[in-house]
Amino acid sequence: MIMKNIFNIKTLLLALTLGVGAMMTGCDDDESLPKADALFRPIVNETIVGGQWIELNWDRYEGADSFQLELSGEDGLELTAETDTTFYRFEGLSYDTDYVIKIRSFSKSSGLESKFYIVPTITTTDIVTDLKEVQTIDNMALVSWGSPAIYNNLKIFHVYTPEGATEETEEVIKEIPLSSDELALGQIIIDELEPENNYIVRAYYGDTYLGKKKFTTKAPENYEGAVIDLRSYSEEDSYSLFTQSFIDDAVAQYPDQNITIVLQGGVAYELATVLLPATTGTISVVTGQTLRGNASFRVSGNLGVKDGASVGGFIVNNVFFTEHDDKPKTSGNFGGCYLFNFNKSGASLGTLKLLNSTIKYKRGLCRIQTKASIDNFIMDNCIVDSIGGYGITNADNGDADIKNINITNSTFSHCEKLFVSTKPNSKSVNSFFAEKCTFVYNMKDGNNYMFDFNNMSFGSDPKLKDCLFGPGGNAVSIKEDGSSTGSIGAFSAFRAAKGSMTLDNCYGTTDIKWYMADGATEPASALELTSTKTDVNATFSNAAGSNFSLINLTLKGVAGDPRW
Repeated sequence: MIMKNIFNIKTLLLALTLGVGAMMTGCDDDESLPKADALFRPIVNETIVGGQWIELNWDRYEGADSFQLELSGEDGLELTAETDTTFYRFEGLSYDTDYVIKIRSFSKSSGLESKFYIVPTITTTDIVTDLKEVQTIDNMALVSWGSPAIYNNLKIFHVYTPEGATEETEEVIKEIPLSSDELALGQIIIDELEPENNYIVRAYYGDTYLGKKKFTTKAPENYEGAVIDLRSYSEEDSYSLFTQSFIDDAVAQYPDQNITIVLQGGVAYELATVLLPATTGTISVVTGQTLRGNASFRVSGNLGVKDGASVGGFIVNNVFFTEHDDKPKTSGNFGGCYLFNFNKSGASLGTLKLLNSTIKYKRGLCRIQTKASIDNFIMDNCIVDSIGGYGITNADNGDADIKNINITNSTFSHCEKLFVSTKPNSKSVNSFFAEKCTFVYNMKDGNNYMFDFNNMSFGSDPKLKDCLFGPGGNAVSIKEDGSSTGSIGAFSAFRAAKGSMTLDNCYGTTDIKWYMADGATEPASALELTSTKTDVNATFSNAAGSNFSLINLTLKGVAGDPRW
């Protein structure tokens, strides 16, 4: 036991001796090393950033004689600099670019060299640009700029995160040289974009960067049923797309389904005669999301329904119908065309709906000249101007049937007739209702009725609510002082075999003239309107020019089409 203890003591003393020796050796080695790096490495305490420069300030620790800086940028730029001061400015950088900067200290006396201090990523500021906020739809963007602009090209970048990646990337998808005309216009439309995606437009003069704007395209419209989107076609190809074979093929492809045909805004389409084939579905023709205004139809024929066919419905939304070069408005009956002309026997249409649209220069808007029917004729937020002697709706056959007519928030001007039945007809109208509508300079001849249902009867009394009426007749000329010249036409109001027109809060200008037959002592069937106490010129901004903005502000929000 004593011998064993003596051995353990000797072992312990040996271990202690070796340990002390090791510690002494370690201290000797440490004396030959520079001071601890953590007490020598520079720390940046201020960063100042410009569009093409970055300035850094840092602390100087004891013994630090000089400093080395290294810069690298996402634009590929790499710079190295040395200084004996505690500040430095990198110049000649790119606008709106990420840079990483590293800095370390040197000591000439001791040979000390610190590790790099890495400055968090710095982004230079962007150039002040004339580019304006970008307007977008689902597949296009309107890029605009102030004037005068000195750009001569744009680049469009798609910003996205690749699959499996964690950081965004930018990819040039379009390079667009700008013509002098485009520069003068101050805007350009970028097409062929994807919905709900992020993009950047950058402007350049040659290779000189002149600013950017970020934008995101909108979500696509959510249409009901099958969708046929025509917006990818060129303007030239679009003109001849809407044909009889196109409609026939669409209904054959989607039988008895709702179909939405999406037109490209600002693009003209030709409308010759197109007859709708049988379907229980509703066919809608709409202008899609647009930066160019509504699509337009140049009408040389008409829409209708095939012989004996039944169509669930037809809807038009945000479309402009106008004259065709071959059927100009200056020819008889404003070109002699209809929007709808039902001339096939046995044809029927459930609902005909016109929304947010403008219809001009037609012989008639909706005429039925055979044994055919429309269950519901609906119009909302429309402008109708320059319609000939077949009117807005016309049951022009003894067996023609338009059951319900509902008109709201719309304006009618320079229409020779409005809602009429020009042939003796034994049918009855279930309902007629017009609300918040403006009627000015309608009815060509004094013996024409504005609401002329001839010998038809009504299921319920027709009603006008919150409507505003101006004088009859065609447009009159305007003198320099704004007053009108020429006579204002007179007209009759309402005729039917049974029923009377009900009015609720309807107004008329002081220069309305009701037609009075020879020998009569009072007008026949005049509307009992509340007076505006102003004539047409003191009620509307420029009625002869079809500008019905109210200058009699007592009527604002009270009567007439709300758009004015």
